[in-house]
Amino acid sequence: MKKISSEILITVFLIVVAVFSRLIPHAWNFTALGAVALFAGHLLRRQYLGLVVAVLSLLISDSILGFHNLMAWVYIPLIMSLGMGYLIRSDDALKASESDKLTKGYFGKAVLFKNAVLVLSSSFVFFLVSNFGVWFEGSFYSKNITGLMECYVAALPFLKNQIAGDFVYTTAIFASYQWALNFLQSRHQTKQSI
Repeated sequence: MKKISSEILITVFLIVVAVFSRLIPHAWNFTALGAVALFAGHLLRRQYLGLVVAVLSLLISDSILGFHNLMAWVYIPLIMSLGMGYLIRSDDALKASESDKLTKGYFGKAVLFKNAVLVLSSSFVFFLVSNFGVWFEGSFYSKNITGLMECYVAALPFLKNQIAGDFVYTTAIFASYQWALNFLQSRHQTKQSI
């Protein structure tokens, strides 16, 4: 029987986390979607798998919650967040030695700062693009700069939830991954010393 690659398992896991976070009761925009996209972009070496995670997460959850006319305005910023995840991957701190990765990992000062900036950027990109879509596609706001600004102001409570959700889920996902790496490394070292 052929062994399933760890990338495929992580892909499936990320899709499940993202879909589940949209289906459980939650504050508006407090989901794992942005965090999952950032993590998929960072971790998955086969870039198309990151795209699979982002698009399938939304398609599966939208098929349950209901499709809508603003889907493109939601999918595009999520795919942009995936691209931001690729920026984390190229961080020099992540090119450190294996022992540094295990001891500092995602929690060194430089990495934490860069991740925080990317999480905030991801939240703001989602806010700007999705609410531009609400203004552009909808009929509730006038089609001028005043209407666009009114749309953004009305959406500020959603931005607060987006930022909070992105930080909570990003921290949980990256910390869980770091913990799993440390756990597997300690098991490997224990087996070698026996």
